[in-house]
Amino acid sequence: SDVKNVIPIYECLGLEGSSEIENFIACEVKILSDLKKSLQGSSSKLHLLVLDGSASYVMHQILNSIAVSDINQGSLFHYHSIIVTWSSDLTTETWRREFLDRLRKTVEYDPAVRAEIVFQAGGKSYEMGIFSSDNENPSYDLEKFERRVQDRLPGANVELRNIHGALYRFIDDYNPTEFKQEDYDSAPGREQYAKQ
Repeated sequence: SDVKNVIPIYECLGLEGSSEIENFIACEVKILSDLKKSLQGSSSKLHLLVLDGSASYVMHQILNSIAVSDINQGSLFHYHSIIVTWSSDLTTETWRREFLDRLRKTVEYDPAVRAEIVFQAGGKSYEMGIFSSDNENPSYDLEKFERRVQDRLPGANVELRNIHGALYRFIDDYNPTEFKQEDYDSAPGREQYAKQ
């Protein structure tokens, strides 16, 4: 579908390397206020949040604090939302994966997934981390996305490497059908074993 509204979120100046908690809190309050103002007057919520390769560790921490809040999840994010982060350094920027994994664990129950898609082109590797909530077919949708990107970037190698799901919901009155070994024909297996 088409993108109807883009809301840029800028990093607060002077945060990188700062240990002042007041600076972090002030930045979080400012970003949250800017998001709420941008969404005010519309019935719209965030469907997609993208953190590009220039987004710092501190910015990820602040957006994590905003995104994991139950109040913000309900007021800012659409029930089916996607959060993406981009990395050009797969060895030292593992915190980008941790950011998405924290979101996956916050949502806790299926359907919520975190995926890693690696792009290789021109001797360089890039990773797109994706968090998706309330998607009933995440594996199929991620595979379709991988193929679409591969079609658009024919010179690149695009690989969906990992999909990490959330917990399955507990079914209180679950009554599975149980089968015994005698219910299966074991003759082919025994014949193969005898020939070994």
